[in-house]
Amino acid sequence: MESDTNNNAPADQAITQVLAAEREARAQVEQCREEAAQQLKQARLHAARVRQRTDHRITRVHRLCLATSRHELDALRRERHDALVERLARLQPDEQRLEQAAQRLAMELIMGEKEPPP
Repeated sequence: MESDTNNNAPADQAITQVLAAEREARAQVEQCREEAAQQLKQARLHAARVRQRTDHRITRVHRLCLATSRHELDALRRERHDALVERLARLQPDEQRLEQAAQRLAMELIMGEKEPPP
């Protein structure tokens, strides 16, 4: 029986080594999982910071575009208003010229035509 024990010693030792290697492999796999989870967490935090900065920049660009658009629109409205005021001023009759035309018309009606028609 003692010889059986001695004959099994190399097999027992090999089984022990295989079991130890499996435990080591499981420990390394678990360590890799933990490292991967930590890297994933860090990547998500980094992505959240990038997204936050991007959102902030987009908001800033939108505000700048809106302010620029409003400024340009106000400038166009002022130009249009000024042009309309100028045009209206040109279209409104000059009081002095109207008075002179009325006097000429009255004189023509009273005195007759200045020149005979051709």
